Amino acid sequence: YYGVLADSTTPGISATFHDGYLYSDSGHLFELERIDPETGHLDTVAIADGLLDWTTGQVVSDRERRFGQILHAMITSDGEQIYNVSMSSALGTRVGWGVRVFDVDADGWHLDREFIVPPTETGFTYQWTDGIFADGERLYLIEFAGQRRIRAVSAMDGSFVDEWTSDQDITRVIGGQYDPTNDRVWLGDLEGSGLFRYRRSDGPPAGRLVSPVVGPASAWTSVHVEGTGVELTVEGEREGDWISLVTEPLPVGGVIDLTGIDANQYARFRLVAQIDTAEGAGLHGWLVDFVAASDLEVGDIDFHPDLVRAAIRNRGLMPAPAAAVDLLTRSGRLLATRSVEQLAPGEITIVRFDDPLRGPAERMRVWIRPGAGDGDAANDRADVPFGIPSNEHFLFHTWPQRQPLSHGDAVVAGQAILVEAVGSGRLFVQVDHVASPLDTTWLEATGTRGVLRLQPGKHDVDVRLLSAENVETGSAITLHVVDLLKVSNALVVPNPVGPEGAEFTGYISRPAEISVDIYSLSGRRVRRLQPAFAEAGFVSLSWDGRDQGGGTLAAGSYLFVIRARSEDEVDRKRGVLVVAP
Repeated sequence: YYGVLADSTTPGISATFHDGYLYSDSGHLFELERIDPETGHLDTVAIADGLLDWTTGQVVSDRERRFGQILHAMITSDGEQIYNVSMSSALGTRVGWGVRVFDVDADGWHLDREFIVPPTETGFTYQWTDGIFADGERLYLIEFAGQRRIRAVSAMDGSFVDEWTSDQDITRVIGGQYDPTNDRVWLGDLEGSGLFRYRRSDGPPAGRLVSPVVGPASAWTSVHVEGTGVELTVEGEREGDWISLVTEPLPVGGVIDLTGIDANQYARFRLVAQIDTAEGAGLHGWLVDFVAASDLEVGDIDFHPDLVRAAIRNRGLMPAPAAAVDLLTRSGRLLATRSVEQLAPGEITIVRFDDPLRGPAERMRVWIRPGAGDGDAANDRADVPFGIPSNEHFLFHTWPQRQPLSHGDAVVAGQAILVEAVGSGRLFVQVDHVASPLDTTWLEATGTRGVLRLQPGKHDVDVRLLSAENVETGSAITLHVVDLLKVSNALVVPNPVGPEGAEFTGYISRPAEISVDIYSLSGRRVRRLQPAFAEAGFVSLSWDGRDQGGGTLAAGSYLFVIRARSEDEVDRKRGVLVVAP
């Protein structure tokens, strides 16, 4: 078919040919435009199960669409089924690719399967995915510009097959479709009218291949490579840059010695292969021998007037030795130290600092001191976005509901906030560094307290109490004032989760129905906690630690999504939990 097939279509980002029709993204996730290429007739088809939004990985109806939100669906056909791919998933924004696969027959579109392509160390996941195609065996994810990567995964379950750099610097290809009749792939030029045909079985016959990132390591040993006609470069990562460390033709025996690379300077490396155009040249496989380093990370930090809690996670491939965790002021004064026992890969533990914290108000930070070499020093510390409470504690509540507020909580626009100091003196408040008066007109009793009302937006509230002896104490809190439903401070307590189960907790800005979904790292949902209605404020849902069928979950890391839904709004917060052995 050639020429103009319809008078007009809705601007979209993707289209595909299937079962004799051309299907085009219409900007709605529960329908597509359909063109009959023989007659040019244009109509729409309903997608009852919905399509994944290209950027968010969510199925969003027109009713749930946020003001100004633009929705698009990325689709392609392998001749048998239609694939819908998003650059995001239930794991998070641009953390894994969400995939839905549909059968199409006379009765309409039917969801056959869905899965998540897991993220990898190459970093492709965290960039934009601009194009796709599928050939029945593999699904291909295309990055436009950047590193010009094409990633091949299984079309059945998303498992990794291969990744390489495309010829996009010449062709500017962004997406296309597999032609099952001729067993060819057609890809189009984003910036012109060029159309390029590829043999499906070729792969990259020559050119530059970049391996996934390896590490972090505490010591490098060697890399074993199989292939011919290949020049290899070992590149080490330092401060975000890739530095060439070793460049040589593939040696006899295919072994490159890495013992001369200092893992303290280069904890991660990648292998770059330049493949010759000669007959028989190619890279067939490679294996790295190294000692993996642990990688402890400071995660979420929760603050209360007499408590600081920090999540410590081992992001490495090996168990992390016991470590120390310090609570310090921003100026470096040590306040307290806690010890952390050995953590398995992916394991999370919660460190509590609940000693009285005395002295003048000052910002704090949490800092890990690893027991051995650490894979990434940049994630060893994090600031506590709050002031140190002194003997004069400050309390923040909604008023008149008296729901306690914590740093980072969201409150609905118009909600009054009660600021209260335990002690006597003069109370001063600044909002975003500007003095703000407190309203005491409607309080039922006097004291060092008052009501504050904030406009929509993110606000830093600093409170100071000046005693009769001219001693000043203070604290601070950051609040998000929203017009919409919002979930904040989503936590699992305890984490890791033991046989007794856990509580999912959070804070919602307005009354809503609360539910929790728990997923394996592959994206399979293992448990849904049934929705329960909750008023605005602190919410909690209990979990017995078991899967949907009542079985015991295997030890390891899982993902959770806390969802709040009102009549016309939805908000979600995601996190990671660990099931203890």
